[in-house]
Amino acid sequence: MANQLTLKNDFTVSGKSLHTGLHITAQFCPAEPNTGYRFLRTDLEDKPIVEALAENVLHTERGTVLSKNDVSISTVEHALAALYAAEIDNCLIKIEARKSVSAGLRTP
Repeated sequence: MANQLTLKNDFTVSGKSLHTGLHITAQFCPAEPNTGYRFLRTDLEDKPIVEALAENVLHTERGTVLSKNDVSISTVEHALAALYAAEIDNCLIKIEARKSVSAGLRTP
């Protein structure tokens, strides 16, 4: 089996979500071998994980949406492409995507 790569250190990006306009923070973290790419929703009570697997693709209109057990992460294709291009095999991506009460939306 070929050696697998992960990140040496965490890094974080944040900004406005393309389709929802919500403020999103994504922390990219090193991960154990054979875990692949996984998204951890830190903003939800159970902190569910959605793996970046073909079986978890909900739809691909206007962006790729991954979904598992009624939890979804939208527009993941750019982050996944960047990790793949950097030859990173395993990464845990922690997503904080709380809805803004001031924008008239409820916090999950």
